[in-house]
Amino acid sequence: TSYTPAELFGALRSDWPSVETSEPPARQSILTLLAQICFETGWGNGCWNWNLGNHKKVAGDGYPYCMVRCNEVEGGKIVWYDPPNPATWFRSYSSLTDGVREYLVALRGRFGLAWPAVVEGNPAEFAHLLKLAHYYTDDESHYTLSLLSIYHSLDGSIPADASERPTQPDMHVEHPPIAEGDLETSPDELPKADV
Repeated sequence: TSYTPAELFGALRSDWPSVETSEPPARQSILTLLAQICFETGWGNGCWNWNLGNHKKVAGDGYPYCMVRCNEVEGGKIVWYDPPNPATWFRSYSSLTDGVREYLVALRGRFGLAWPAVVEGNPAEFAHLLKLAHYYTDDESHYTLSLLSIYHSLDGSIPADASERPTQPDMHVEHPPIAEGDLETSPDELPKADV
């Protein structure tokens, strides 16, 4: 899945009313979300099938998914997982619109503890509240500093109207699409990964 920060900014702003009807989004609110998405997906290089928050598939949740080698921080150490381990199961969406909607719904719902920091446009508080909500396994200071750095980078590169391309070089690569059949493959049908 490939996108530019300006495209994603516009999509987040457009879909904001689906989860927050009280007021239009402030620029800082959208930048806070965008910084978190860029961090979670490595500026889009690790965004698969429009899963903007890299949300995991849970057995029985009804979502299509793909399997991607990934790591988690466990006990302060980085642990790698290979398919078909359930830790490698990531939800898949069919479009940017679907991915944005599901991302916003998850943040407003399951991780709602952190939503006030989004509305406030406060990436440091957002990172802290996401940690309290068990959104990520990373060290909190690393996650927070990363969000702040990305936020400031985006603030300087996303045009005020977000209708133009950003001024920074496009840092995204096009990933090959995952075929529909690949999304429905049972983990039991996959070859065992060499560990």
